[in-house]
Amino acid sequence: MTGSLCFPVDDVSGASIDFDRAADFLEISAFFANDSTALVSDLVNQSGIGAEADVADLDEELESGQEDLITSTVARIESRQEALDSCAYPFDLDARGEVLTCILDRESFGHAAYILSLVLSNLRAVSPVLDGSHLHPDEQEVRRLREFFQYFATDALASEIHGRAWSFGFPRPDGTDFLEKLGQIWRTLGDGTVERQPGAPQRPKDDQVDIFAARPH
Repeated sequence: MTGSLCFPVDDVSGASIDFDRAADFLEISAFFANDSTALVSDLVNQSGIGAEADVADLDEELESGQEDLITSTVARIESRQEALDSCAYPFDLDARGEVLTCILDRESFGHAAYILSLVLSNLRAVSPVLDGSHLHPDEQEVRRLREFFQYFATDALASEIHGRAWSFGFPRPDGTDFLEKLGQIWRTLGDGTVERQPGAPQRPKDDQVDIFAARPH
């Protein structure tokens, strides 16, 4: 399956290696693989192929960089696994650090939120991994994924502050318009009322405000 993905050679070679991008590549590879696995050694194999045209002494270059690439990427994956544990991290790295397996639980919101974030972090605007691949979501799918991300973010923020949060970016989940939703939020906060001011736009916009959150006393 890695053949249909674009290896981010510019991000994982040279003096400054993006180990998060390397970890993303392995996770995406495992997620889309028919057997749900990705070999960590693919990082070395793919980086060698990508560098072949540019490196005069390929063997020496790979030998000096491949150990750091593998160990640091494995460390990055292990840190994700430790921070999120199995309820939110849908991958498992074997004891030898050689095989990454996707253990996605389709009933888990934590797993869904992680995969959603993983895909959005590797859209063509920010990463080459899915670019040019049939695996890259189309425009309508990207729009829906971003909506879902906002919903997850709303829930996560409410949990983080132990309070209330409202998904405010357009389109809102309940279909409310700008002033109607703002009024609902302010009634809950008990902090005055919301009214249209003289000269205000007839169709006000959220001005990129996606979430309101508060922990009322």
